[in-house]
Amino acid sequence: METLAELFSFQGRANRANYIIHQIIDDFVIFLLVLSMIFVGLATGIPLIVLPLAGLLIGGVTAATAVTVRRFHDLNMSGWHIFGMMVPLWNVYLGFKLVFQKGTLGPNHYGQDPLMPNRVMDDHLLDDGYEYYEADAR
Repeated sequence: METLAELFSFQGRANRANYIIHQIIDDFVIFLLVLSMIFVGLATGIPLIVLPLAGLLIGGVTAATAVTVRRFHDLNMSGWHIFGMMVPLWNVYLGFKLVFQKGTLGPNHYGQDPLMPNRVMDDHLLDDGYEYYEADAR
């Protein structure tokens, strides 16, 4: 279980399962908050009641953005690629890439491999042709 600070962290990497689970939960929470804001606003007519829900909505969007940036990091891509999600058709390509492409094997520029955080790899080329370096297991 992640701590609250890790939920909103833009540092490190997130594997596919972590990304998909977080996106489902985040989208569900955001959907419920938007419905709540609409219902409360229409039922009471008091916009101040909506303010705490808006704060929670901002938190949900921030958490969803953070896990997407960490997923880009797992693919050895900059987190700035999240702005590509606003470009039609390119966002479909990036979405498929985030969901279906395996992350970088071993440590990369953004941190340890989330699937094997303590495994040590020798300096050599693996079968896929990429060069990997020894991870500090201490």
